[in-house]
Amino acid sequence: MVDGLCAELFKIAETIWIEENKRDIISRQLYGDGISRDFQWGLRGEGKDYHYKHQNVNNEIFLRLIYQRKFKDALIRTITLINKLVSIYSAEDSNRVEEIVLFDSAHKSEKKYLGSVEMWFSGREENMIPTLIGDMVYWLRESAIQILHVCEEDSELFNHFATYIKEQIMEKSTNVILLTVIEDIAFEFKSSLPAYAIELASSLEVISWDIQWQVHRIMTPEKKLLLDQIKLAVGIPDLMLMYGKVTHMNLIDSRLLFPEAQDIITCPAFCICL
Repeated sequence: MVDGLCAELFKIAETIWIEENKRDIISRQLYGDGISRDFQWGLRGEGKDYHYKHQNVNNEIFLRLIYQRKFKDALIRTITLINKLVSIYSAEDSNRVEEIVLFDSAHKSEKKYLGSVEMWFSGREENMIPTLIGDMVYWLRESAIQILHVCEEDSELFNHFATYIKEQIMEKSTNVILLTVIEDIAFEFKSSLPAYAIELASSLEVISWDIQWQVHRIMTPEKKLLLDQIKLAVGIPDLMLMYGKVTHMNLIDSRLLFPEAQDIITCPAFCICL
């Protein structure tokens, strides 16, 4: 069903996630909008309640299949949906969003993006932005990396696919959320894709956010001990992190999981297969 009806399924999902249902209308009439973060981002219905029903990103079968089996369609639709949600959020809470500029030395051009430190943590750390957006970023990133690993043996195909992902995100995104995918790809393939994320270093804001992320993710023995003591003092269980690293599969398993990657590998017309 995912292979044949990807566009239709994603369109239905978007409707469920962003359109108000009767329960939302009644609740808003009785209690007002409240201070729901998800509501501020433009999520309604199932989208607003997504984090209550989806506690483990690895159990989110729909998103996983969409990104792993129909990556191109999912990438474009994700960019469009996140652009829309960020636009709503920036209008609702403009004080928490700032405009940054990235410079592209290859094309001698610059582009503006909306961003914040919370957006830079998306798909990496829970409770920063709505869980739905975080899960979408997570599976987009992991699927992109896994498909690139499938393509590694063919350097031309590998570079074309990596360039395609980067260009789509850089050109079509209006915010920094999916720029983190470019950074993570660059870290995953340091030797194969040198300077892949060089444009991100042209913004002091992005550098600052990334330093905060790197400091946050480093778990020293002292930091772990302090966190354990805090959890023990307030009675919080030792919960697993929501966005752990997905173990990359071997080449054969990956080809079975990603039909688009298999088509790309066996078809010389790369642009058609994508």
